[in-house]
Amino acid sequence: MRHDPASTPTPAMVSTAFGLLPTSTVLAERSAPVGRARGGRALQGVPYVVWWDQELPPSLADICLRRDRPGIAYGDERPQDRCRGVLWARMSGKRGDGKAVFPALHPGRQRAAMWHLLCQVCNGPASRTPEGWLFLFEKPSGPTEDMPDGPGPDWPEGVRTRQPPVCLTCAPIARDHCPHLSGRCVAVRAQAVRRAGVNGALFQPAGFGVAQVESDLALIFGAEGIRWLLGSQLLVTLHSTTRVDLDRELARGRRR
Repeated sequence: MRHDPASTPTPAMVSTAFGLLPTSTVLAERSAPVGRARGGRALQGVPYVVWWDQELPPSLADICLRRDRPGIAYGDERPQDRCRGVLWARMSGKRGDGKAVFPALHPGRQRAAMWHLLCQVCNGPASRTPEGWLFLFEKPSGPTEDMPDGPGPDWPEGVRTRQPPVCLTCAPIARDHCPHLSGRCVAVRAQAVRRAGVNGALFQPAGFGVAQVESDLALIFGAEGIRWLLGSQLLVTLHSTTRVDLDRELARGRRR
C-alpha cells in the first residue's frame, strides 16, 4: 500500500524538538552533516539510533481506539507494539534507507538501546564500571524547561534523558565529531538508570477514530493520559552520578 504523507502524524519520533527534556542531550546536533546511503547500506559514522528519512512512521489510519479500555491501539496490534503498556510507534523500511536525519531518533532502535543500555553509536554493550554506565552531555549553561533556574550544584544527579549511553570505543568519536560537544563535553557515570517515562505524540478521541493533539510530549509512567500517547522515545533518569574525566577513562580502558 502506498504511504500517504498527508495522513502521517508528526510525532516526536521524527522531531528535532527536545520537548520537556533538558537541552543537555547526547549525539544530537542540528548542524551535524546528513549521512547518505546507497543500496540500503548505512554509511559508517551514523549512530545506530539515528532515524533515516525512508523509515516511515505509521499513518493516522493505522491508529484506532482501544477496544478493552480507553486509549489508542493498532488494529493489528502485536505484543511488541507496547512498552510497559504504552503503544509504540512502528516504522517501515530499514536502517540505511535514504538519508540519515540528525538528531532524530528511530523509535524502535532508541527504545532497544535504552532498555538494554547499549551504546547508541555501535549498538554494542555500553561502558560500565563500578561508578556506573557512561553517558555524554553538553552541560547546560542556562535555564531549560526542566531546570528553569539553570543547572544546580548537584547536576547531573536525577537528570532525565532520551539519549542512550556510549561505549569507550565510541565515546571519543562522539566527543570529537559532534559540534555541540566540542569543548563542552561532560562525561557522566550513573550507577542507577531508571526507566522514567515516554516521549511521543498525544492523541484523543475524535468521532469514531482518533486525532493527534500534541506532537512532542513527555509523560512519566503511570501518568494520566499516557494510554493516549504514541511512544517514540524511552526516557530514563540518572542517579548516583559521578562526573568523570573522559581521557582518563579512555586511558584506563586501554590498560585493561
